[in-house]
Amino acid sequence: MVALKMCAPGRAHLEKHYADLSKKPFFKDLVDYMVSGPIIAMVWEGLNAVKCGRMMLGETNPQASLPGSIRGDFSIQVGRNICHGSDSVESANHEIALWFNKNELVNWESAMYTWIYEDEPAPKKPAAVSYPELSDAEKAKLNGKLLDFPYVSGYTPSQEDVFYFVQIKKVDEKLVNLARWWRNIASYESEFDSLPGEPKLPGASDSSAKEEVEEDEDIDLFGDSEDEDEAAEQERIKAERVAAYNAKKAAKEEKKGKVIAKSNIILDIKPWDDETDMKVLESEVRKITMDGLLWGTGKLVAIGYGIKKLQITTVIEDDKVSTEDLEDQITALEDYVQSVDIVAFNKI
Repeated sequence: MVALKMCAPGRAHLEKHYADLSKKPFFKDLVDYMVSGPIIAMVWEGLNAVKCGRMMLGETNPQASLPGSIRGDFSIQVGRNICHGSDSVESANHEIALWFNKNELVNWESAMYTWIYEDEPAPKKPAAVSYPELSDAEKAKLNGKLLDFPYVSGYTPSQEDVFYFVQIKKVDEKLVNLARWWRNIASYESEFDSLPGEPKLPGASDSSAKEEVEEDEDIDLFGDSEDEDEAAEQERIKAERVAAYNAKKAAKEEKKGKVIAKSNIILDIKPWDDETDMKVLESEVRKITMDGLLWGTGKLVAIGYGIKKLQITTVIEDDKVSTEDLEDQITALEDYVQSVDIVAFNKI
């Protein structure tokens, strides 16, 4: 547990919290229920904290919840399902910022850690680490590098990607390579600590975008012309070697065929109630198209009291499709979809 408090935030605060449901017919009743008494707000951290938390809470419909879950044991109707839990790391970060200030979040290590986890605890990150935003020139350089590689250091995500990711809060969609990379790395956010490489501190530099920009700024206008000629010759040789390498690599890929990383995903898509037309819901979901996305088979699975969920498979190209973007597009079908969960995620 990172934070805990009892509070009575008021109607305006709760309307902001549930803003994504403001167009739903039950919105007023939901807010009325939440302001009817004090609220216990909590922040938890740990391995798959969001997924485990939602399992402990139970289904949105209490009567479809398992015994032992909070809703299964302590509530009966949807409109009185007693508790709320974030459905993703992104929404958790947004809701934590809404309910707590930074001083209320306690950075500590539980003495029970080794009784719960098999691995040794990772060193706690300093709470006040602040990363500067990359300049437009640095973003442009990184965008150029990502034209040839899916990740900063090559073909697999690493701490290099984390280093640059945390320094980019906003991406201009015109920088298409950078925007694609940023969305892809965002899907790894819960795995940042386990990615290969040495974590970098703010201000550290490497051989990528920052150094290239700094080198441009360090031109000696009064240098020896011979040194300039020698440097120009070295650049020419370097360019020839890079061109030869790229040609060799392209020929090899053309001969063998480029390996494309793919994943098979099974999604559970739940409707609001038993009156939702599931055929229309599935049709709307299949209308979602993305480069690298292929829909597979789908089936309806009963979850209790006449309500059925859509379980559908899909194959994605990892470098092109972010699961976060896919979930966002599905939940945007708010007239039909209540929630989306990933049941299985397997590399092909």
